[in-house]
Amino acid sequence: MSALDRLLAGIDFLSEWSGKAVGFLLLPIVGVMVFEVVSRYVFNAPTIWSTDVVVMLAGTLYIIGGAYTHYLRGHINVETLFDLLSPRWQSLTRVLLHFPLFLLYIGVLLWIGWDFAWDSLVEGEHSGTLWNPIVWPFKMMIPLGALLVLLQGLAQLVRDIRFLMTGEDPNAGRAEEMEPEL
Repeated sequence: MSALDRLLAGIDFLSEWSGKAVGFLLLPIVGVMVFEVVSRYVFNAPTIWSTDVVVMLAGTLYIIGGAYTHYLRGHINVETLFDLLSPRWQSLTRVLLHFPLFLLYIGVLLWIGWDFAWDSLVEGEHSGTLWNPIVWPFKMMIPLGALLVLLQGLAQLVRDIRFLMTGEDPNAGRAEEMEPEL
């Protein structure tokens, strides 16, 4: 296994591990929501903190899980014409069209997300709700998630370029679970 293959496998592992790890946030999200519903409607004692907790946990799940979704190629695509193309043309399309737009989007998300998170940290920003928790740890997830998605996007770009140059399957060595069975 070459150094490049090890690097690509490492990026895949990071995307898969981070996605599966934040997936466990669903448990406290559901728990907090159930607790709030029972508190509010059974005991007539709503909480002041549940909405903030759910928003922060769900936002973290969404932004950090993006790299795992990209790894699985689970993001929404307009595939009507794309699926009709040969694998070589699909890779060429991803290299010439998809990646520049992806890079622009992720670049802006990383740049603006970092400014957003850094300002929040420096100011010691709070939510402004009645509970008023600090929010900078949550906002730091935005540039972290963008960085993880960027790494996975670069790994896909390398695989597509390799496929165009050598004909080697761009998914060689990737997890078996990439294509879900129907």
